[in-house]
Amino acid sequence: MKRKLYIFTSKNPDLPWWVEKVSREIWYWFNKTWNYDVSFVFPWEESKTENKNWINYISIKNSINVPFFSDIFLNIKLISLFQKLKCDDIVVNNFASPLLYLLLNRKQFKLVQIAHCCMYCSSLSVKKRWLVFFKKWLNIIYNRWCDLMIRPVIKRADLIITLSKYLKEELVRYYHINPNKIEIIYNWCDTNSSKLESHNEKSPLKVSFIWSNYGWKWFNILEWVAKKMDWENIEFNVIWADSYIPKSKNIKSLWRIKREDVYRSMSKSDVIFLPSHYEGQPLVILEWMSFGCIPVCSKTCHMDMLEMTEFKKFISEKNSVDDYVEIFRKLLVSDHINDLRKQSKKTVSEYTWDNQIKEYINLFDRL
Repeated sequence: MKRKLYIFTSKNPDLPWWVEKVSREIWYWFNKTWNYDVSFVFPWEESKTENKNWINYISIKNSINVPFFSDIFLNIKLISLFQKLKCDDIVVNNFASPLLYLLLNRKQFKLVQIAHCCMYCSSLSVKKRWLVFFKKWLNIIYNRWCDLMIRPVIKRADLIITLSKYLKEELVRYYHINPNKIEIIYNWCDTNSSKLESHNEKSPLKVSFIWSNYGWKWFNILEWVAKKMDWENIEFNVIWADSYIPKSKNIKSLWRIKREDVYRSMSKSDVIFLPSHYEGQPLVILEWMSFGCIPVCSKTCHMDMLEMTEFKKFISEKNSVDDYVEIFRKLLVSDHINDLRKQSKKTVSEYTWDNQIKEYINLFDRL
């Protein structure tokens, strides 16, 4: 008999978001085993249950769009669903949805928590965001609330899957989780089979940066780096920027471009740059590496999968402007850009969807 598997997402899983994409891949591979009956549960414009293309969709209307209050409202509406679950059913949770049920009832199902980050550490990083005073403290309060919500959920989980050894250490240190309950499965991405375009040594070093929120993605670090390298042979290409006017002549805004154009930009770029003060292992780095981009990022991007490779020297311990300027200047005088790009593509090729999802299936089968 098939086991029931419920995957909780924060939006409609048909949308092209990173977390939803991961959720769809989990559904696809678990459905292929024929051992699981998989359903998506998510807040949406209306409450309904339907089946489309072998996927069960359970949407829950959430008419409150105010952070904190919307979370509470959603939790209340989910209680009736949780009460129907049986002891062999599995709930895969990406956020704090079972909170009220777990606080008020005995857990009757297997709970798997996907910990993309440690909310306590994430809430601390908000203080470093380049935001006005009111927005900064609003963000801090909301992140602390999320931290308080997620703690009891994580503590009652039967299995916690996280993306990095550093994230595991944080969960143990700040939430006092039994380390035996935590498994590390690195993120994965689509493999790209297109031919790698060679870097012309006379051309500028092309550095790409994707952002959707000025304060969250620490775009100010890129601006400071670009200003310090204003007269050097380097070009910063910014994607997904809304109404952005570059502050340096070496920053080029590509605006909101189509997905096909994003792929073309990937194949022409030399570097993917993510200077984050705190980031759960980002799929964006893996995907750009599959197009042969050299990863330059902070240690708090949790890319410890690269620490045993030559790309370790491109991971900044301090996430400082001076660190990145030094890294880029070394790349500018390097004679091995094309070799590094080939190695980047090769390194990430082992982290395919089918390879990584096998680890999920093996863990779930033992629950």
